[in-house]
Amino acid sequence: MEYTVEAFEKSLNIDEIIIVSHPSYVDLIWKFVKKNQWEKVTKVFNGGKERFDSTYSALQGLEGEDNNSNILLHDAVRPLINESIINNCIDALRNFEAVDVVIPSADTLVEVYDDGCISNIPNRAIMRRGQTPQAFKLGTLKQAYQRAINAQRFSFTCDCGVVRSMVPGVRVATVVGAESNMKVTHPIDLFIAEKLLQEANKISFNTGDNLDYIKDKNIIIFGGNSGIGLEIKKAAILLGANVEIASRSFNNVDIVDIECKTILLKWRKN
Repeated sequence: MEYTVEAFEKSLNIDEIIIVSHPSYVDLIWKFVKKNQWEKVTKVFNGGKERFDSTYSALQGLEGEDNNSNILLHDAVRPLINESIINNCIDALRNFEAVDVVIPSADTLVEVYDDGCISNIPNRAIMRRGQTPQAFKLGTLKQAYQRAINAQRFSFTCDCGVVRSMVPGVRVATVVGAESNMKVTHPIDLFIAEKLLQEANKISFNTGDNLDYIKDKNIIIFGGNSGIGLEIKKAAILLGANVEIASRSFNNVDIVDIECKTILLKWRKN
């Protein structure tokens, strides 16, 4: 959530941030607001059992706001949202009342019957995978939700679905998202998102950097028996470092002593 909110906090085109949360996390969120000094977060609302309930809770808190305001609804579990996607959503609202973020599907999509057998294989070229944010004119979204409540219809997969079903004639535009704007749902998603966040915040070395400080340091290279690790070993020795290899073939390195001030090198293929 902190990564997600930070992206909107830094966006020049976002004026206000409202967070909808499970009631048990509200106090924790306000602690995050204080710790991170988020100036744009003005309200934290209690969410509901379903997505529909949570969005409606936010809309109720926006009574009295200009119906022409631009509203972006984003999943907190998409922490890799970027400025470009945010800006493209806002730009699209100049000509449309509703906007969705989508990406092409690299996989074949299939429809199935209740018994799991395939009922249809749609043309992948015209299919897209939906992401967030979804963007709306506030008045259009309010109208859609009020009509859904009046009709006692509460089962929708997303807010664009509410608008398309309840406000006929409103066209939902699309802007291109990003594969990195992933939704963290399963354990594998958390692993991938963590790696992408690390990549975004990496500190790398460049050709010509002064590495004289490595002289006389104790360096352990994990996997330094061949390939990139071996080349790092050679370079470190030339720079005057004391180098040891730790791998399945070399297991004579003891790094238990925290006073040894050892430098641990981690490398990437790039």
